[in-house]
Amino acid sequence: MKPQRVRDPIHGLIVFDDDGLVDESVWDLLGTSEVQRLRRIKQLGVSDYVFPSASHTRLSHSIGVYHNARRLVGILKREIELKRVEGDFNEARAKVALFAALLHDIGHGPFSHAFEEARKALAAEQSTPGAPKLKVRNHEAFTADMIRNPDGDISKILASSGVRGRRRRSGRRRNADGHVSCGRLEFVRRRSPGLPGPRPVHDGHGRRSDRSGLADG
Repeated sequence: MKPQRVRDPIHGLIVFDDDGLVDESVWDLLGTSEVQRLRRIKQLGVSDYVFPSASHTRLSHSIGVYHNARRLVGILKREIELKRVEGDFNEARAKVALFAALLHDIGHGPFSHAFEEARKALAAEQSTPGAPKLKVRNHEAFTADMIRNPDGDISKILASSGVRGRRRRSGRRRNADGHVSCGRLEFVRRRSPGLPGPRPVHDGHGRRSDRSGLADG
């Protein structure tokens, strides 16, 4: 694979090359229409009407989450090889985690969560008293549909990497968006220049963290 580069204002130069576990497939995924549509979706909805610099997109966030996940996988692999952590490195699960990090937000609609809340409010208005409430599918359901779509490019790229779209198990999402959260770590760093709230600060050991205790490594 010819090295490809993305210059990110938060993470600096992000390189995709043969050293990455799934970098070539991820670079192909970045070129799909399902991922490219994230260029036009703002992560913070309409926040930029009040905070003009809070205008980053779901695409930049997703690339940043993948970058964080790739770093985390590299650290885990190193620590296992040095026998500092018990167990074996599971390459198949690592691949799933990396793909999930990149693709976890592709089902978002315009204005992200604000769009979901508007749909929920509209469904509540249209519900008939005494009748079952109208169900509103969230972005995660749309994300799953887009990944599993047999006519889409994503499922084909994942299949070529030996990964098939399946329903996640209870703990499978934690890397991208849970307690061990590459997604939330990325969000804290990316939102801090544009919105009020915790700011990343140095902790005295060469690491940056926000005042809620999150650290970037």
